[in-house]
This record gives sequence, structure tokens and C-alpha cells, in this order.
Amino acid sequence: MENVKRTGWKLMLLAGLAFVTVQTARVILGQLWGLSTNWSVIAIVATLGMATFFASIATLLFHEKRLIITGWIRQLPGWLKYSLAFLSLTIPPAVIVFSRWGAKLSDIWLRMELFIFISTLIWLLFFAPEDGRHSMAGLVLCASIAGYAMAVAAWLATVSTNPFGLSWSEGNRFYDYSVIFGKDLYHYAGQLTVPYNSPGRYALWGSLFLIPGLPIWAHRLWNVILWLGTPLLLSALLFRPVADRTYRRAATMWGAVFIMQGPVYPHLLVPMILLAVFIHRKNFWARLLAGAAISYYAGSSRFTWAILPGIWLVIADLVNEYPQRNGSWWKRLLPTVALGLVGILPGMKDSWFQYAGGSALSSDQPLLWNRLLPNPTYPEGILIGGLIAMLPVLAILLWALNTRYWRINWLALLAMAAGVAGTLVIGLMASVKIGGGSNLHNLDMCLLTLLFIASLALVKLPETTLPPINQPHILSGFVSAFVIFGLFIPGWTSYQNGTPVQKIDPAQITDAMNATKLAVSEAKKGDGEILFLDQRQLLTFGYIQDVELISDYEKKFMMDNAMGNNAEYFAAFDEDLRNHRFTLIVSDIQKIQLQDTRSAFNEENNAYVRWVSTPILQYYRPIYTNKQINLMLLVPIGEH
Repeated sequence: MENVKRTGWKLMLLAGLAFVTVQTARVILGQLWGLSTNWSVIAIVATLGMATFFASIATLLFHEKRLIITGWIRQLPGWLKYSLAFLSLTIPPAVIVFSRWGAKLSDIWLRMELFIFISTLIWLLFFAPEDGRHSMAGLVLCASIAGYAMAVAAWLATVSTNPFGLSWSEGNRFYDYSVIFGKDLYHYAGQLTVPYNSPGRYALWGSLFLIPGLPIWAHRLWNVILWLGTPLLLSALLFRPVADRTYRRAATMWGAVFIMQGPVYPHLLVPMILLAVFIHRKNFWARLLAGAAISYYAGSSRFTWAILPGIWLVIADLVNEYPQRNGSWWKRLLPTVALGLVGILPGMKDSWFQYAGGSALSSDQPLLWNRLLPNPTYPEGILIGGLIAMLPVLAILLWALNTRYWRINWLALLAMAAGVAGTLVIGLMASVKIGGGSNLHNLDMCLLTLLFIASLALVKLPETTLPPINQPHILSGFVSAFVIFGLFIPGWTSYQNGTPVQKIDPAQITDAMNATKLAVSEAKKGDGEILFLDQRQLLTFGYIQDVELISDYEKKFMMDNAMGNNAEYFAAFDEDLRNHRFTLIVSDIQKIQLQDTRSAFNEENNAYVRWVSTPILQYYRPIYTNKQINLMLLVPIGEH
């Protein structure tokens, strides 16, 4: 029976690899065959290489000679193993992200074959299949490291000296972050504030403005450190009690790329990192005080996040402490209730009624339920994408509970179910609101809660019952294959999302900067004001100087008002445009082009066209447009 089960999961694994290999060969031959003799030879060599790789895996899984192969691998010197692993982890992401070949490697099957090859190669170098109980942990570790390496390359591509914004909102974000610690960077008569009630976010990114004079690339590097470092740090803290070193490392790296599937924003991860330091403390008062402070910090960043520390504190207390207490059930439950309240209420102070600077923006914006299903904005759809990301973890947890490998009381189980279900509902509601639904970041609380529960389960499982890949009496063939593919998903998601960097011609950057400086210089000669609707970072980092800042009419906030159809807000904007208040508007490219449901973010685009682009172009005309930079300079119609 054991041999049958063992063969079962191997056959399932081999079938999956065979399918991916065939699809990849089809793509390679379809794209390269016939282009030229050289490309045809490359296609043949690549296809034969994949066939060899597949045959090698089949040999390692089934053939009795596998011990000879793995024995040979083990005899390789350590320096060679680490060199091969380093090259495997760095060269493919570098080629995909930084070279012109990246566009050639965009097909999903090519990426999957490459990801599987790299993960398996590193696994063979360090975790030979006969290593028993560490084989699965090693496989997960290698796949997660491969995914993390791709994320590192993708984020490092954003570290640029380009003074203009690299994405739709990136430039103006630096302006937002500077407001707390960098008010003196601007010429502004009043009290400078931002319209969003998110001091936790601004303080985290804006802390770098405490060091005067740092260039824009340093702030972009800090952004990369936050996005890459906080998931890894939180995962390391959650899984640090795991006794087995290999399992702890595998869980840590897997947890980091699991978080990145959202992606989960660093200003939520930071309070949860602080909470993870205290979550397993026996001292009740330390957990109580930490929970209150962390709830307040989380709530200051986003009002829905205020409840997450309370959820974690309750679940951890019911799993770790409640079973050890004496007395009646309600007396034993009182500390749990206290932890839940102090983990929620401080963060709710003023938050539920003061989102987006106290306005009703969030509640006025419509819900787009079609984004739950496949759509142009997010091809998988939030429901399917969320299931792909979370269902494997949830299924493994349910399996562990059902088989009694993880024993918890019914109150803990109820708290976990309520926490996951509640955060999932909140995330789905946020995802379908206009402006959302392009990825899984609004499912952040649910992703983190599942990760937290997984950490509790892995910590509690006795070392002798940690499920190894080659012990079928613990894992059936189906569950083994499900675990392998399920735990591969986070790393694969990171590999799939790595995109080639969009290189901008330096001459275009120079031309755009010269045009902006000239337009600003000419505008200063008039009686009106200069509005940086976009590209405010040019003021933040001193590329444009001696300009009086107009804090009103910032692009992101205008988009929020447009999505909420806030006619009252735009009445003042229309009047200022009609009266030619501004001698120059520095903006993203404005165009009156409505989109249908076949386009991504069509609702957002149409709202912006209606409330922003149309009135601007009614009273102002462009004097300079740069599509690569997404820059438009406009002056009042009728002026030269």
C-alpha cells in the first residue's frame, strides 16, 4: 500500500512536469522556428534541453540508479554548489527584468518551466531526494528563494535617478511622504497637510526626509527595502519558534513570498512585525499594552486595519494560553476578551468616520462587482486569484485539523474561522470598490491571518509528525502532490509577475526637464499661479525651485473625488480653470478618450475624463507633451 501511495504522488508530479514541458516546447518552437537558421537551432537545443531535464527528473523519481546520481551530486564541492545556485537565482531574473530578452520570455509556460527548473536544480544540489523528512521543506525553500530573487530584481529596477514619476502615482507619493518631515522643502504660506488620514504610511516612507538632501534614487531604494524587507522580517518572526532549522527557513521564505502575492503594504506589515515580537510572550500585560499601541498604529494607516491586531491576539491566546488556565470557561475567557478589545478599539478611534481626510469619498464611490470574476483590470478576477493564493494553505490547515495532527479547542477554531471569513469579506468589499481590484492587496488582512494561523500550526506540530514528502503513511499521494503545487504557488506568482523594466531614453528625460524649466520660467512672468497637478516630486527634490506650492488639486485626490462623483469639489476647480487662475499646469497627459468594458480600469478612466480632463482641455491647451514621461504642460487658451 505504501508503495502504491508513493508511486501515486510521483506520477502526479511527473504528469504536471510533463504538461508544463510540452507546453513550453510548443511555445519555443512556435516563436523561434523558421525565423532564421540560428533561431531554429536555438529552438531545437532548448527543446532537447527541456526533454533532458524531464528525463532526469523521471529517473530521480523512479529509477533505481537515482542513488548514484544523487550520490554524485553530493560529492560536488561546496563552492561549486553555491556558485551554481547563485547563478541560477540571479541570471534569469536579470535577463527577464533588465535585458531586451525579457519580452521574449513573457509567455506563462516559459516562465513556469524556468521557475521549475531553477527550483529543482537548487533542490537537487542541497536536498537530495533520499534526505527523507527534509525533502519537502527543501523543495519549498528552493522554490520560495527563486520567487524572492525575481521580486528582488523587479524592485531593484525601480531604483532610478529619473526625476520624473515612474508610474501613475509614484512621483506625487514622494510629495505626500515629505509633508510630515519635509515641510520646509516648499514655498507655502499656510499649514501644509495632505488630504488623506494615513500618518502611519507617511511617517514610514517620509522618515527618510529627516536626512536632508537625499536624492530621489535614495528614496526609491528605501521604498525597495520596505517592500522586500518587511515581508521577510514578519515571516521570520512568525516562524522563529519552529525548532527544525530546515523547516524554519523554508517557512520563512515561503511566508515572505506568500505575503508578496497581495502585495501587502509595508505600513500594515510594520505594526504586525511589532505584534509578532510580543504575540508568544507569556506576560499578559506585555501583550495587552503592545496590542493597544499596535492597534492604534495600524488604524492610523487605514481604518479597517485596526481590527487585525485584535484578531491575532485572540487567536494566539485561545491556542496558547486558554487551555492552560484554570476556572470556569468564562473566567478563562476574560483575558482573551480583554486582548481582543485592546487590539481593536484604540485603532478605531476617529478612524471609522475620518477616512480620506474626513470626507465621504470612500462611501460615495461605486462598487464594481464584476471585478470579482475575470475582467480586463485583473484577468484572474479577485475570487479566482484569491482562491489560487489562499486555498492551498487553507486546505492544508483543514487537513491537519481533520487528521488531528494539529489539536486545538473549539473556541480557537471558531476564532480562526471568524477571523479568516471576516477579513475575507472586508477585503472583497474593498476590492470591488472603484479604484481597486487590480490585484489582491485588499485581501491583505486575510492573507496575513492565514499566514499567522499557519505559523501557529507549524510551531505546535511535534517535530516527529512534520509531514515529509516520502512517508506516504502520513501523506496520501493526492495530499503530497497538492502540498507540493500549493506551496509552490507563492514563488511562482512572483516569477510570473516579473516584467522587463521600461527603459526611457535619457534624451527624452533631458528634453522634458528643459521644457518644464522653460515653461515654469515663462509662467513666473505672468500674474497667475503654477499648478503641479502631477510631478510634484520635482519640487520636493529641488529640480524646480522658487515656485509657490498650490496644495489643492493633486492628481490622486482628484481621481478619488472623480470616482465619487463629487460635483461640489469640482465646482471650485472648474471656476479656477474658467478664470485662468493658473498660468501653467504641470500634468499627466490629458485626453478626452472614453473606454468601454474591454479596457482595464475603464470606469476610473471615464470618471477622470469627465471630471478632470474635459474641463482642463476646455480652458487650457498643451504646449508640450512627452508620452514616454507621461508629461503635459498646459497654458490658458488664448495665451501665447
